[in-house]
Amino acid sequence: LLKDDDLLKSLASAASRRVHQFTSQEMGNTVWAFAKLAFCEEALLNSIADQAMDRISDFNSQELSNTAFSFATLSINHPPLMAKIAVVAREKVLEGKSDNQMLSNTAWAFAKLQVSDEPLFQTISAAAIKSSRNFVPQGLSNLAWAMATTLKKDEALLAAIREQSQAKLPILNTQDLANTLWAWAKLEKFDSEFFSQLSSAAQHLLPNFNPQSLANSAWAFASLLILDKPFLRSIGEAARLSIADFNVQALSNITWSFARLDILDDKLFSAVASEALRKVPQFDAQAVSNMSWSFARLDLWNDPLSRALSAAAVAKQAELTTQEISNLAWAQARIYCVDMNLCNALADRAILRAPNLNKQELSVLAWAFATMAHVHRPLLHALADQIEQRIDELGPLEVANSTWAFAKVAFSHEPVLAALATASEATVWPKGPDSNDSEKNDSMAPNGVYSVVWSAWRTTQPILARTMAQRSLVSVDRGAGGSEADRLSTLMEPLVEGVLIMDNEWSRGDPWGHQTRIRANASSDATLRPVEP
Repeated sequence: LLKDDDLLKSLASAASRRVHQFTSQEMGNTVWAFAKLAFCEEALLNSIADQAMDRISDFNSQELSNTAFSFATLSINHPPLMAKIAVVAREKVLEGKSDNQMLSNTAWAFAKLQVSDEPLFQTISAAAIKSSRNFVPQGLSNLAWAMATTLKKDEALLAAIREQSQAKLPILNTQDLANTLWAWAKLEKFDSEFFSQLSSAAQHLLPNFNPQSLANSAWAFASLLILDKPFLRSIGEAARLSIADFNVQALSNITWSFARLDILDDKLFSAVASEALRKVPQFDAQAVSNMSWSFARLDLWNDPLSRALSAAAVAKQAELTTQEISNLAWAQARIYCVDMNLCNALADRAILRAPNLNKQELSVLAWAFATMAHVHRPLLHALADQIEQRIDELGPLEVANSTWAFAKVAFSHEPVLAALATASEATVWPKGPDSNDSEKNDSMAPNGVYSVVWSAWRTTQPILARTMAQRSLVSVDRGAGGSEADRLSTLMEPLVEGVLIMDNEWSRGDPWGHQTRIRANASSDATLRPVEP
């Protein structure tokens, strides 16, 4: 494509003056040409929109879809024009005056501009299902992308797209494959068989995938927790070779995806660390959080990158969501590297957003600060107040983690300790010793019981410790022989042993006995390496 900006500006100016003389085909062709050249001249587009609305009934189905497609390609949303196009396009489809390209391009355009028109979508869907076998692969993937972007889970249309994509697997190109994988994940359609077929078709094409397609494909598998190690390692190799071309979002997504699936690819993560360090100034708050979380999830530590991400998080603290606040705190605790500036910034933001923290974020923040032995009393009070108020929302894991955290830092807050004690007793088995197996699945795991018993011991709550011990044991031995004292003595041994082992670990500087790195004393080691045991 040849692109001469000065010439295009002159053409746009001339077209704007004469657009009232254009036919519908000339309007559609003009806007299509400027979109194809990625040249946005808003004055011309507004002139064409005004004329098109007045003569919209003259447009045929291709001209309608070309116009919508071109405005979407240039990211220009003109609501009055899109509303008129929706009405007339629907009429054309119902009259049978549309082809498959018109259907997919129109759906894509409305999704790209986030313009929702349910009657139009339903009409396009019905027509597309009937003629699905005649769609080219790009049309199928465009329909899937449009549904995923607008979160419209049309099961019948998805089934038709799946069937025809399977039939056309050998001719799907890189974008078709990546878009289809992404769409299924975005719509939370778990389909390991279909993903296996798509990954097999994509395997030999991976060297031709662009960074966004590589990142989106990895994200799709990670989002649905579908583990295809051979394919993902091939993605990792292709990504490593083109890592310099990854933008911030693609870099963040592929790192998150491998971490989410617990795939440690040393070569990829070394390349990511170098590239991320170079691009940290471009990171938004989400990218900072995702990158920190991903490296911590895989127990990887790179001091220069860690420093840069911490500084970026402090600089962007006002933009952090509650999830990003808790993820950053968790990451610091996980890799035992405490940046006091970041810790204090996260604590301040968490206090401001305390009512918006969900149950997991509340317990993760309590756990993280306790793990780092960072006693930030205003934060602890804010977390305690929210946990007390919303104690009924907390599940067994959140109860155990919160109880452990407050005990670990010797934080005395009687109302929350009492609320956690009551919740702990209820979560050993929510419905008592006669609970069935499905109800027991919702109860506290053994490690959680150990945590609460240890915490009750540390916070001098002997009644809670005794109750937790008895409740955790009483139903395991129902029907067993021997005296009750003998049975309890036998069953108490693992509980006592578990609590003593955990007390030995939790009484050290951190719960795993690692040496916590305080940022002021951290080295400048740029080597990517696992956290030392």
